[in-house]
Amino acid sequence: MFRRILVGVAGTPATEAKIAYTVELAARHGAAVSAMSVVDVERLAKVGPVPIGGAHYAKQMRDDRVAKIRQTAQGALERFEAACADAGVPFSVIRAEKDPFDALADAWRYHDLCVLGLRGWFHNGVVAEPENALLRLVDRGVRPILAITEGHRPIDVTMIAYDGTAESAKAMKRFMQLNLWPDCRLHIVYFGSGSAENHRAVDSAADYVRTYGAEATTAVIDAPVLEGIPAEADKVGADLLVLGTHYRKAMLGKKFGATIVATLKTSERPVFMTH
Repeated sequence: MFRRILVGVAGTPATEAKIAYTVELAARHGAAVSAMSVVDVERLAKVGPVPIGGAHYAKQMRDDRVAKIRQTAQGALERFEAACADAGVPFSVIRAEKDPFDALADAWRYHDLCVLGLRGWFHNGVVAEPENALLRLVDRGVRPILAITEGHRPIDVTMIAYDGTAESAKAMKRFMQLNLWPDCRLHIVYFGSGSAENHRAVDSAADYVRTYGAEATTAVIDAPVLEGIPAEADKVGADLLVLGTHYRKAMLGKKFGATIVATLKTSERPVFMTH
C-alpha cells in the first residue's frame, strides 16, 4: 500500500511517460501526486570565466537560463495537473530553488514512491551523470525510485535481477510489498553458475513472491550480468526491471553495483530500484 507519489518534473523528454505512469499508478492505488520542480539557481549561475566588461552579459545569460528552466518546468507542471484532474487524482506542486539532492531528500520524508527520469533528471541535464545521481539519492534514503525511460509501455512482465545479496532481496521485497502492477507476470533471474546453491537461491526468491499470491518463472544464467540483463529481458519480453542498488559498491567498481550503473545508462525499460 502507498498513498503519496513524489515525481520530479522539469519538462525533459521523459515527462510524458512520467505523467502516464504516475497517473496510472495513482489512480489504481488511490494515491496523491506531488510534482516537484527544482531550479538549482546557484549551479545555473555558473557560466564560466567572465571577461572584463562582460558582467552585464553574464548576468543576462544567467537570468535567461533560469527563466528558460522555469518556463519549461511550468509547462510540464500544467500538463501533469491536467492529467491528474482528468483521472481524479489529488495533485499538488512543490517548488524549490536549491541543490536538487537536498530538495528531493527533504520532500521525500512524506512520500512512499519517487518517480524520476532514468537519464534526464530534473532541470534538463544540469545535474551531471544522472545515473549516478539516482544511486546517490537511493543511498541518501530516497527509495524506492521508479526511473522512467522516454516511452510509455504497459507493464505486463517484470524481471527481477537477483544475486542473493541484501540489496537485490530488498528490491524484490519492496516491489512485492508495494504491489504496483498486481497483474504483471514475474521472472526472477540469477546471474551466476548453475550451482545447486544458486538454484536454491532463485527458488527461495520465487517461494517468497508466492506468499504474495504471485507466481514467477525463474532462470539461472551463467553469463556476465551486463550482457545478461538486456538479453534475458528481451527473451522474456520484460517491460520493467527490478534492481537492488548500492552506491558505494558501484563507485568502488564492485561487480553487481558497477553493472547497475551500466544498466541505468543503457536500459530501454523503466527500472524499479531501492537499497
